[in-house]
Amino acid sequence: METTRRRGEANRTRHGGVGDARRLATWVRIAALAAFLGLGGARLAPAAEPVAEPTAAPDTVAAAVDDTTAADATTESLASGWKYRFDMTAPQNDKFGVTDRNFYLYFRPDTSAVKFQVKNRRGVAARILWDECTFTDTYGHTTRAIHRGVTYDRRDAPQAPTWVQPNQTYSDFLVPVELLLDPSAATGGQMRELLPTDVRARSLVGKVFGNPTLGPGTVNTRAWRAAEVPAANGHGGARGLARIYGALATDGVLDGVQVLSPAQIARANTENAFGLDQVLSPLHSRFGLGFMLTQPMIPFGPNPRSFGHPGAGGSIAFADPDAGVGFAYVMNQMQMGLGGDARGFRLIAEVYEALKG
Repeated sequence: METTRRRGEANRTRHGGVGDARRLATWVRIAALAAFLGLGGARLAPAAEPVAEPTAAPDTVAAAVDDTTAADATTESLASGWKYRFDMTAPQNDKFGVTDRNFYLYFRPDTSAVKFQVKNRRGVAARILWDECTFTDTYGHTTRAIHRGVTYDRRDAPQAPTWVQPNQTYSDFLVPVELLLDPSAATGGQMRELLPTDVRARSLVGKVFGNPTLGPGTVNTRAWRAAEVPAANGHGGARGLARIYGALATDGVLDGVQVLSPAQIARANTENAFGLDQVLSPLHSRFGLGFMLTQPMIPFGPNPRSFGHPGAGGSIAFADPDAGVGFAYVMNQMQMGLGGDARGFRLIAEVYEALKG
């Protein structure tokens, strides 16, 4: 641990923001498509290839859970150990079937696509309006949906409607357009899988902190130390970090070099965002420009303008402009967590207690 109001010698120890890349659950919700079928009137249309209507709808299958035990008939078990369970939420239906006097619509989603069949029960042809279909993922991102036969070179072109004749059943699938790969032949239609079955099936936090997956020895390699990975692989000792933050706690000058201007420091400790962190939920995060700001869950001392950042294993460093203090704590014995730990917070409390004298 180092605190500084003066400049001292720098030392090299790891300090960064790399977190634990654990497998976490990914819940996948599939909703029935609104405005899926348009009316075709009495117009005759090209015939679609008939496909037999399924005799039974599946049980609910597919939420990605990292649990290879207790598999049952309602869960699809994958070779990698990842599982998915699908829920149809609008309209809610555990058999994935929607029926009325005009149409029977049946979904069969799996890890490759949202597959479906539709039977036209009307006395006139109906059309599927592909360009009105969209795909919304679990993070609320909506993108264009494509169906069978769309190739990479025509991924942005209008999709012609498909006509379904009276009493005919039509089968197809929908996927987001971004799944199309760019193959060596531009007319190819190879696709990535909709729901990955390897480590890419991690939740958002797993993707953030496990991309790439780091083994315990990686961070000590020359390649890792030489790389520039934002928010992940900064290196420095407690004394070096405290020197930098000590400069930021005053006029921003270190050894005659203006690290940050007073105006930039003011922006660094001015709140830009505060709320539930979408990656680290249920942790709340509070940020200025480029730095975390002090908050009840991650306190940088008692003063309101302190700014800095916790790091891997329990490390923590910050500047306190009100006290004119730069503080840094790094350790050899890493612990789990991304918001500091009791060791660092105890030292922070002791520093401010000493400043009272």
